[in-house]
Amino acid sequence: MRNMAHEVYGSDFRENQKHFFEFFMQHPNKNIIAEAPTGSGKSLMAIHIAINMDAPGTVFIVTPTKDLMEQYKRDFGDLEEVMLLAGKNEYSCKDNEEFTAENCTHNPDKPCEYHYSSDKKNSCAYSRKISTFMDYKVVVTNYHMMLALIKIRSSIEWGCPLIIWDESHRFQDIIREMTGIEYNHKTASRIIGDDLSEEIYEYFIFAKTPVNGLIKKLSDYKENFNTKDDAHKMRWIERLQTQMQYRSQYDYLKAEEYEILKDNREKCVRVIPVDYTSLSRSTYMEAAPQHLMMSGTIHFSQHSEYIRLDLIKKITGMDMDCIYETPQKYRFDDDKIIKKAPAVLSNIKYKNSRDFTDFKNVYGHLLRFLEKEKRNILIHFNARWQCQHMEKALKASDYGKPVYNFHNGENNTNSKQYIKQKFIETGGCIIGSSLHEGIDFPGKQVEVVVIGRAPFVPKSEENKFFPGTNRKIQNKVRKTWKGLIKQGVYDIEKEEYRLKTLQQIGRLQRTAEDTGLVILCNRWMIHQSILKKFELCDGLR
Repeated sequence: MRNMAHEVYGSDFRENQKHFFEFFMQHPNKNIIAEAPTGSGKSLMAIHIAINMDAPGTVFIVTPTKDLMEQYKRDFGDLEEVMLLAGKNEYSCKDNEEFTAENCTHNPDKPCEYHYSSDKKNSCAYSRKISTFMDYKVVVTNYHMMLALIKIRSSIEWGCPLIIWDESHRFQDIIREMTGIEYNHKTASRIIGDDLSEEIYEYFIFAKTPVNGLIKKLSDYKENFNTKDDAHKMRWIERLQTQMQYRSQYDYLKAEEYEILKDNREKCVRVIPVDYTSLSRSTYMEAAPQHLMMSGTIHFSQHSEYIRLDLIKKITGMDMDCIYETPQKYRFDDDKIIKKAPAVLSNIKYKNSRDFTDFKNVYGHLLRFLEKEKRNILIHFNARWQCQHMEKALKASDYGKPVYNFHNGENNTNSKQYIKQKFIETGGCIIGSSLHEGIDFPGKQVEVVVIGRAPFVPKSEENKFFPGTNRKIQNKVRKTWKGLIKQGVYDIEKEEYRLKTLQQIGRLQRTAEDTGLVILCNRWMIHQSILKKFELCDGLR
């Protein structure tokens, strides 16, 4: 058996990793949910299991974000048995490198000579990958790509013994994103004309019109978009056709008409599936005989294993056999982390405003603390504008160290890694809103974490406003919750935010010696099991 820790890092596995691998080997052909805290080395365990899988065929490791794929590429991309298979947007069109493979216009009548070419040496990078990925022992890809592959290829062709779903707590969000429908009649009219757009708008509301006729009309429009400049319109129509098929086949909540605030003349409709996994309830399990779902924590940890397995089935559609949880003795010492929930930040009367002065007043106590802080700081907010306001406020204050914002530049994987590296070189403060997976800061690289403004979870579906404000909670949060309640799943959003809090705390600990400070703002938003571990204090000192 190959030791991937030695091959990749020149070291041995940690005890917690050995313990999990033994558990996996003792449960052959079982579908396993594995819980391992942030920083415990799940990626290495995934590669080790995949490389050493005895059964013939390709093992898939599936990640939710580009950042995590970049991490796999950085750590394991040199292994000859491993291929990284990203979406079309990550590869250039060989005919015109200004375009991606996604924008490469191709159809049976007028194909691109490089795209899906039978000549592998002469084909574009994406075509080579998509035609040869089954030749590799391990393929690392993303959730959207994997679900698309499952949909178009039967399990018999695959020869796939195992699929490892990394960061599997993202499953529900990704299924909702792929199956939820938001249709803007005015926008669509610019592409397919007002009459056809009106028909489709009515179809999404009532689902009564025969869908095949509408899909055929859309196909006729696709033939008009056969240039690279119009490629995005072709992709938009293909996506729309898929959504219409979903609407005809599966059970959706009653369609909700809504208006865009900036232009109340726009007719829009939102439709969300009742059962987020009805599309793939059997397909997931048929794609491979064994599945391993790995996550930073397990949903609904207060329940028994039997109840949790049942809830996971309702959320993901997957029948799992057992749960592995990292034993307490292998976890980092959470008591070494100082956790504060300042009362002055806990009940923020936040106006429905993005005004910079308003922001400074709200977070004034935090700013006065941070400008005197000498240690390296990570700040997590929930929106880009909050990150930009905090960056501006710190640079205008007496804080003398560098301030980096992940939303500067193109906000893609490469720019994030560049910003992260600059931060590691100089220290200071780094700010972002998407820091949950793939961004690691070992040791003293980060010693203070601020969880600025986590999402609020309403207590009932009818609760449409954030506490103390006239700002509406996103409909997709309320509707998603309502859809899962129909399946008997309650408080899923609370579990999501509890996990995100744990992940931010985990940024401070990569070794047993690491310590630091976590500051939790807006405590009314966070699950009570997290709050109990925080000191509710008068202020920051």
